[in-house]
Amino acid sequence: VTGYTCNSVQCASLQAPTGATVATAATPRTGDVVTANLLAAPGYTCVGTATASCPAANGVATTTGYTCTPNACTGGITAPAGSTAGAVGSITTGSIVTASLTPNAGFSCTGTATALCSVVGANPVTITGYTCAPVQCNSITAPSGASVATQAATQTGTIVTGNLQPLSGFTCTGTASALCNTAGGAATVTGYTCNANTCNSITAPAGATVATQQATTTGTVVTANLQPSAGFTCTGTATTTCLTAGGAATVSGYVCSSVTCATIAAPTGAIVATQTTATTGTIVTANLAAQAGYTCTGTATALCTTANGVATTTGYTCT
Repeated sequence: VTGYTCNSVQCASLQAPTGATVATAATPRTGDVVTANLLAAPGYTCVGTATASCPAANGVATTTGYTCTPNACTGGITAPAGSTAGAVGSITTGSIVTASLTPNAGFSCTGTATALCSVVGANPVTITGYTCAPVQCNSITAPSGASVATQAATQTGTIVTGNLQPLSGFTCTGTASALCNTAGGAATVTGYTCNANTCNSITAPAGATVATQQATTTGTVVTANLQPSAGFTCTGTATTTCLTAGGAATVSGYVCSSVTCATIAAPTGAIVATQTTATTGTIVTANLAAQAGYTCTGTATALCTTANGVATTTGYTCT
């Protein structure tokens, strides 16, 4: 045939095949080689010679002879922040691996995890489309040995050391980081440890004495180490608080009360001028008088060892 001429059709743009992108725009004709205009998409490897095919003038040219395949990685998964990846085998770019990821404690994750293998071989895949955020709580729960000085809403990972303070008799160290497992709940604290102080001795409460001295830490029960002073009766469980390490521990929960007698007895050389009931520690000087031929001095303080019995006196001497 002569006198019949065919020209290749020219397109206005170029469409990349699956797994590739158009690096440089082009207006190719059918048969043009456009390999240099294409670039492998992240996670893909492309081979071949890309030849343009233009189905209609000013349309979009496709390519033939240029094939892109997803890379395969065998190095596991690089988990997004806030999550942990389980063990996996070979993973190719584009694989859905949501089931292989687990939110970390205190995090909530959403989305579909799609793998991206940038370099073929024993390398880990990265993840797109899967996002993890710290859970938000409405309050803070103090660890053992501490209290919340300033209550606040917080989320997992927030530093809340400034919101806490040691309980009396404790020393706390570390950086307190919030852990919120349930949205709207109370956050617990990690990284902040409180230990009871240790004292070298015990200080008895009023109305008691230390029968057996010993070193003790805050919270130790020392009831057996104490005994009522003369004229007192004590009840309760004695628990120590050590404010200063190496010092003397005080006692709480152990209360001593003075015993009350029905009458008082005069010391030698004195008489009871005015009889009265008296509790241990009561001043009864005005209730006494010197016997004939005696002179009495001092302050008479009642000592009652048996309830409803007869109180003796101390501090009042007659000669």
